[in-house]
Amino acid sequence: KADPRKPVPPEYRDMFHPHLAVHEIEAWIFAVPQVLNEWLGATIKPFPNPETINTQHPPAKLLEELTRLHKQSKVPKKRIMAQRLFAKISSQEAYVNEIYSKCKHFKAFVDDLRQTARR
Repeated sequence: KADPRKPVPPEYRDMFHPHLAVHEIEAWIFAVPQVLNEWLGATIKPFPNPETINTQHPPAKLLEELTRLHKQSKVPKKRIMAQRLFAKISSQEAYVNEIYSKCKHFKAFVDDLRQTARR
């Protein structure tokens, strides 16, 4: 497995911690069904592993389609929708913990931040 830190100058490699949100960060919204269902005004089936939502039908597109299907109002722009939903999610530690438990890439990111903060 190639080291993603290789292009980084050697003296900075220990400070460089690359992480990717698999597909799109909107996948994390699908880890918190309470917030998603409240947003939609409908109950949709849970997503046990949101980070595996298909790249051909990415999370932001799915969120937009579900919003269009279930909400009676105009669909907000992707950025506005994500801001509103992430504001609700970040307001509750339990919601963040739910993302942490269902999304392995998010978990790796948070664990790395915690480890880095301890140094």
